[in-house]
This record gives sequence, structure tokens and C-alpha cells, in this order.
Amino acid sequence: MSLQRLFTAVTARAQCWLRPVLECCGLSHLSRPALHHLDRQIERLLPIRNGWFVEAGANDGFQQSNTYYLARFKAWQGVLIEPVPELAERCQRRRPESITVNCALAGPDQAGNRIALREAGLMTTVCGALGSEEIEHARAQQGRLVQGLNDHVPIIQVEVRTLTEVLSTTKIPLEFDLLSLDVEGYEVEVLRGLDFTRYRPRALCIEVRKQNLAEVERLLEPYYKLTHILHETAAHGDYFWQWRD
Repeated sequence: MSLQRLFTAVTARAQCWLRPVLECCGLSHLSRPALHHLDRQIERLLPIRNGWFVEAGANDGFQQSNTYYLARFKAWQGVLIEPVPELAERCQRRRPESITVNCALAGPDQAGNRIALREAGLMTTVCGALGSEEIEHARAQQGRLVQGLNDHVPIIQVEVRTLTEVLSTTKIPLEFDLLSLDVEGYEVEVLRGLDFTRYRPRALCIEVRKQNLAEVERLLEPYYKLTHILHETAAHGDYFWQWRD
């Protein structure tokens, strides 16, 4: 094991032990895991308690989660969707306030099939989502190393469902507060699988690849307006849409 991977593993274990202790004392120092302070920004934009969320790309329920802090300190609950079975099991154990669903999300034309994923923890992607097998493999391999995993990139097959179908099996209200999507370049397909005439999230926080931004805006424009750019790079950004009144 490299020194970087060892340090990552030791740090994660220490924080995993200490975090519940701090949370019992009402301290959130280790309980804001979202990248780029997205959980802080969402809390500012949606300053409510007892809210409802749907988070797709939930990983293990903690790492880089946009909703962990809201659940622990603002009494939110909702639906967590994660395609990798091992991560979904961890998510279910860690987030008892919410329902965890193990599946991949896509549009209606793919529902009921199985889809191939490059399994890379936080950077797991649908095969073909980034347009190049070479780029996808290299990205997944690097992502595994950064997360302290080995450099072997398994390809796994998982069930595909639409987001509408998933939500219809849960107790999520038809009008809920937040839809958070971090699906590594597959956001267009995921949005195609949500019936906005039936389910109306008050706000959406979506990581969008730049090449997908125009299509995402086209899908959302009848229902939502883009109000905030929470974080942006040359390749992708985290964007916040709110329901059109």
C-alpha cells in the first residue's frame, strides 16, 4: 500500500470514529462532506427543516454527499439511489432516515434492461457516458487510486430503472424539496426518466458535463429556471435550478 493510500485509509477511519461523537454533541465539524461546499450552499438556498430530498449518485451515503448534513442536522429525509451494490449496502446502513435503492437510472427506453458500469467508487460511470472507452478507463483508474483503491477497474452489470419508477415505490411526496444528481455524465438520461408533470422537486442541484448543458437546459426549461452556478470548471459545473412559479 502506498503512503498516500495508507494516509487516506487512516484518516477516513479516524474521522469515521470521531464524527458520531461530535454529532452527538451537536457539532457538524466532520459532517459536511459535499465537494465545493455544496451542502452549505444548498442549506443557504433552502433554509428549512424536515425537508425531503432525492439524491442519485449517493455512493456510501457520506463521501461527497450533498444531503448528509441536511439529514443529520436539519432532519431531512428522502431517497438515496446508488448503482454499485456494495456502496448501496453501506449507504443503507449509514442513512437509516432514508430509503436506499440499488439501481442505475436512465430514460424509459432503457428501463428494465441491465447496463454496464466502470466501478470506481465516487467516479463510477456508465460505459459510454463520456464517449471514449480509453478516456473512461483512464479516468476510472485514476479515480480509484485517488480514493485509496487498487487500479483494477471492474465492469459490473446493474438493473436500470427510471427515476419516476423508483420514486413511485417510495413515500416521497409528489412535491419534494431537492433533487441532487451526480451521475458522472449521465444526467441527460436520468432527467429523461423523470415525469415532471407528476413529481415536482422545488429545486435541483445537478453536476453537468459542459457538453450536456444545453440539452439539460432544454429538458428543464419548461419547468425550471437556472438561478445559481454553485461551482464551475472548464469541463463541468454544479448548477442550481428552481421551480418556475
